[in-house]
Amino acid sequence: MKATHPSNEDFTRTASAWERLRGCAIAKAYLHPSMIAANLGAEAGLMAAGLAPLVQQLHVLEASAERLAAARQKLGAFENIRYHLTDGPALPLPDASLDAVFAHAHLRHNPDPLAALCEMVRTLKPSGRLVLTELDAPASPPLLSKMAEPWQGIERPQIHSWLEQAGLINLLVDSTSGSCQEAADEQAKFPIFIATGTKRMEVHAAVQESYAGQVQGSGCGCVEAGCCTPGTISLEAVDTMVWDGGYSLAEKAEIPEDAALISLGCGNPLALAGLKPGETVLDIGSGGGIDVFLAARRVGPTGTVIGVDMTPAMLQRARRAAENGGYTNVEFRHGYAEKLPVLDASVDVVISNCVINLTEDKGKVFQEVFRVLKEDGRMEVNDVVFGGAVPSALRASLSGWAGCISGALPEQEYLDLVRQAGFREVQARRSTSHGISNGVPVYSVQVSARK
Repeated sequence: MKATHPSNEDFTRTASAWERLRGCAIAKAYLHPSMIAANLGAEAGLMAAGLAPLVQQLHVLEASAERLAAARQKLGAFENIRYHLTDGPALPLPDASLDAVFAHAHLRHNPDPLAALCEMVRTLKPSGRLVLTELDAPASPPLLSKMAEPWQGIERPQIHSWLEQAGLINLLVDSTSGSCQEAADEQAKFPIFIATGTKRMEVHAAVQESYAGQVQGSGCGCVEAGCCTPGTISLEAVDTMVWDGGYSLAEKAEIPEDAALISLGCGNPLALAGLKPGETVLDIGSGGGIDVFLAARRVGPTGTVIGVDMTPAMLQRARRAAENGGYTNVEFRHGYAEKLPVLDASVDVVISNCVINLTEDKGKVFQEVFRVLKEDGRMEVNDVVFGGAVPSALRASLSGWAGCISGALPEQEYLDLVRQAGFREVQARRSTSHGISNGVPVYSVQVSARK
């Protein structure tokens, strides 16, 4: 039986619901005027009409010549739209040419949704974003009676698995923020969710090289905000990101000199951690060990502090400082934030200081934090975030990643990833401003959450 599509009457009758859905989907793309985007499935042109004013260029793709013609007529006022009639699963767009792809109710028409997703990902630039709106499962019987499609609603775990297999990271499926929960129209019984993900660009090596250089007194990092960023990246009125996060004079005096010399943080994650004697603390991206050593004094001889870092030179420096300072309740382990070398449910408190922004798959990091925390354990992290969309040119700068700028997420997306990992009582407190990058505010936040 031939697949059916919602009629114009359906769109008219549920206009307010579709409008809310469009607004939610677009908000989750964090679009910038410099970006190039694509809209798969023109339908009534609603999504394209919302996207076109926000991007430099928009590609509209449709399998039906009739619907493409209707979209072209409706969207004729927009000069930045290019129209494409698709034939089969292949998209008529070059590899790595798009900053964002929007697909509304597209996968359920495909007999092989994973292959369709892989084709979309092919067209994305590294760090490009995919935004899907799909019919949730199970759909209501009245809706099912009108459909004859391969997928009559898709389970959310299934869509998450497909996105992961397609090579996307920072996955959010029906995120918990704002009005997106209200996207479904009650009268029409359209149970719709929004799923997003970004294409990996592989930054580990560049970041590791930069931070190894810190130990040798070369290279850059968060100690000098943006020092590695090329001239095309505008950093105006940038504050110094070291020692401005709320460390007291007494705390600074506690820190071994070897560790203090390579401080790369943007805050003080211990300020609100409320550490108690006997607790086990994990510091993600421990670097020279500043926060490890401060935490060690607070948990006392019956407690333990574990520092995890991916840079061998940093670990060597921290271990030497621990030995010279006589610390017996600390240890430093080699590992990555996305795969922590720590047992399940073994940690009371997880801290981190301007490190998670350096990781690509922040969603995976928060899942790992959730895994290692004991029941009712807590997370206190300081990090750099943006107050809006990040231009793709900035995101693509490897040196900008090492400078703690390019890898920073919009604050709302950062918090959505924390919540999706399972955390509750999520709070964010803005601390230090780091100025303006490409017209977008950059600042530090202290994020608190509980398992």
